[in-house]
Amino acid sequence: MRARLDPDDPRAAMHTGRPLGRLMLDRDPDLDLCHMHDPNQDRAMVCRFMYFRVKRLRLGAVLTRFLRERLAPGGTVFILDCPLRWPATVLGERHRFQFGALGGIPPQGYTEGGERVARFLAEQGAAARTWDAPEADAECPEAEWGYDDTLTADLRAVAAERGLRLRRITVPEPEQLSPLVAELYRWWYRRLGLPDDRLIVETYNQWEPYWALRTGSVPFWLHFPTEPSRDRLADYLREAPAPPYRDIHVNLFSNGLRSMGQLPAEEWGALARRHASRTGGLLGVDARAYPTDLGGLLRYRSAFASLGARQDLPAPLTLAELAEFLAEARGSAAHRPVRIADEGTGADAPAP
Repeated sequence: MRARLDPDDPRAAMHTGRPLGRLMLDRDPDLDLCHMHDPNQDRAMVCRFMYFRVKRLRLGAVLTRFLRERLAPGGTVFILDCPLRWPATVLGERHRFQFGALGGIPPQGYTEGGERVARFLAEQGAAARTWDAPEADAECPEAEWGYDDTLTADLRAVAAERGLRLRRITVPEPEQLSPLVAELYRWWYRRLGLPDDRLIVETYNQWEPYWALRTGSVPFWLHFPTEPSRDRLADYLREAPAPPYRDIHVNLFSNGLRSMGQLPAEEWGALARRHASRTGGLLGVDARAYPTDLGGLLRYRSAFASLGARQDLPAPLTLAELAEFLAEARGSAAHRPVRIADEGTGADAPAP
């Protein structure tokens, strides 16, 4: 939603967005709406836009019909469940306001302030040195990444009706799935007789599964180019099974400002060079302009496409192959944070 707002006045943002959010919810009873206001990572946008994050509470007619018509009996539906929660202010039924977001600073950094916040606000030319946030009165699924389990009831009903298998992938934070996915790609490429030694590090919404496959690259997704994400990547590169990657390319999402917790582009390039046995560095990023490298939003696809010789897309990975990989990966560093279980039983079980 477009507006003119002071990014450092979350109370005004909440009051401005409240009637608009209510209007949307009154017209669609299947949705939950969270107005997310982050003056740190989204500062360049929240002065002009309001972020309304919605979650489905019911499948609805279209998705129900899709599952009935497109999955044969015995097919599998996966729930990707991130139980991450965040303090929120309840505005009404299915309606809340979230101050801050997952990334460079924890929830208390937004509400309690401190020297780091004061320094950031001074650098931004703000009059305030802390934020006067609305009081949070609930812990709710995080606006962008948290899964609302209300939807599961409809999934169970359709699965029972159609004889589908319902499985839940649970991961504490969104990017904790990335090491396991990267190892799955490496395993799959080796099975296909392809090299598995090129890593593409993708951030936020700049990811390209098509070009990862066409160029034979292993994808590693990060939530945002911040210190916690850097540590996640560094841990993976340190703990990943041998052999090491020959080439490591890092693409960075630019959010338009130097936000708290964000790292300079040079640090990402240095990390890639340190762990690559041949070539490491940035891909599709203007390091001099970053994090105001807005052209990177358009440049990353062609940058990914430029990697190596193109190959035909492989046949889709089967559930049996996935089960075989997971059985082999069980107990590994990549698998430990991830739980995959049959819904309703809670028991870990291989896919058919």
